[in-house]
Amino acid sequence: MAASCGSRVLRICTSVVQKGSTRGLNRICSSSVVIPRRNYYDYESNLTPDLERFVYNWSRVKNTLGSTPLKESLTQKEEWTERTLRCGVIGVKLGMTTLFTKEGVEIPSTAVQVLECNVISAHEPGEGHEAWNFGKDPRFAHLIIGAVDASPIYKPERYSNMFKDAGVPVKRKLTLFRVTPNAMLQPGTPLYAGHFRPGMWVDVMGRTSGKGFQGVMKRWGFKGMPASHGVTKTHRRPGAIGQGGTPSKVWKGKKMPGNMGNRLRWMTGLKVWRVNTRHNVLYLQGQTPGHMGSLLKIKDSILWHKRLTEVPPVPTYYPDEGEELDEDLYADDLHRLTDPSIVYDVDEE
Repeated sequence: MAASCGSRVLRICTSVVQKGSTRGLNRICSSSVVIPRRNYYDYESNLTPDLERFVYNWSRVKNTLGSTPLKESLTQKEEWTERTLRCGVIGVKLGMTTLFTKEGVEIPSTAVQVLECNVISAHEPGEGHEAWNFGKDPRFAHLIIGAVDASPIYKPERYSNMFKDAGVPVKRKLTLFRVTPNAMLQPGTPLYAGHFRPGMWVDVMGRTSGKGFQGVMKRWGFKGMPASHGVTKTHRRPGAIGQGGTPSKVWKGKKMPGNMGNRLRWMTGLKVWRVNTRHNVLYLQGQTPGHMGSLLKIKDSILWHKRLTEVPPVPTYYPDEGEELDEDLYADDLHRLTDPSIVYDVDEE
């Protein structure tokens, strides 16, 4: 029995190393508890590349079969008011670029692509959900939004079944948005970059880049100890962290060395300068949390002085309803790349 358990733990450790992650490897190897293997390791070992591609395409078609269930209460449109709370979108951070105003002011901006974003489920006000822990406030409804198609063969069956009712493929990321009843959307509704318009202000949430274990100088900006005059091997140390009197302890929240980054952070009040409707790309002012390829949660700004002043698409932008938008939408004070930067008159003799 001991030999079988040891071989099984060895197989688990080998599978973890093959996946490229050593997190928790020491804990698994030193523990005597037998941990069950995950199913997707079997998929990777038993499926050839051609067969894996076939299973992936078949599972996508299987999950999208059938008509999307429509609810009459979600298809009725209402007018936008100042208290209307729309849902947001999930975008993929592409990187940073530079824009210029008509006066020549340089604007650093972040390009975010709204990729394969759909409404997964809609919940009326008062409808609770055990897993997501919402529905306590009767004034607001809730929408679960998913983005970026994922392979169903690497997801649990219970997770994949969530998308069958909406008639959309399995998504990589799910998030929750609180909306007012007049901004409800039906399950399966696609969301595009046209959901936002240039000149709007949005709030963006993302996970910051992880920098590992760092000292106080990099993590908190400490200046460190002196470089000379008798200082020995304490140049980058924090110094005293407590006191010898009363109370002789280290207070909670003391700035100490530790893990830096890899935290969820909100950036509020970012202006939308440009919208590309062909590739569903938003150009937001400044820098957003996360690295290239990370997922961002974008919604209308909650700042009182940057709330919506003009009527936005309510509940969202529908390209099939006859509203045609240009390929590129610019803010009023933004310089277009196709326009000349310098214009002058030439006197003809």
